[in-house]
Amino acid sequence: MNAVMSGSFRRFYGDICMVLSTLEAQGIEVLSPPRSRIVNPGAEFVLFEADGPAANVAQVERGHLAKIARADFLYLYNPGGYVGDDTRFELGFAVAHGVPIIALAYTGNAVLDSFIDHVCRPEEVTFYLQREMAEVSL
Repeated sequence: MNAVMSGSFRRFYGDICMVLSTLEAQGIEVLSPPRSRIVNPGAEFVLFEADGPAANVAQVERGHLAKIARADFLYLYNPGGYVGDDTRFELGFAVAHGVPIIALAYTGNAVLDSFIDHVCRPEEVTFYLQREMAEVSL
């Protein structure tokens, strides 16, 4: 099982790294984002050291989107329901590619919330997925 995380890397990257560890401890491979040092603190779009010195916003976002398209699900890390513009874009991409969305919280936006498949804390993701698979096999 693999996943991609979306959320505000600029606002919540420290917490996102902890969520990455939580998901990985459950046996979930996280395809993106990388665990890497942010090289442009304060910038609108986060670039990581792992992206390489020649990385640009379009290149990095295309790579993230490609990983979303391959993921078994997208985990939206959105404390308090916060979703920025880039994350909204990624959610739309996930929906268009049929990638299920699991979120930390509802966003408060009726359209976005209608596409969230489940809301749960990171440590509950595997329990939810196992329950869903059991229901499908019935």
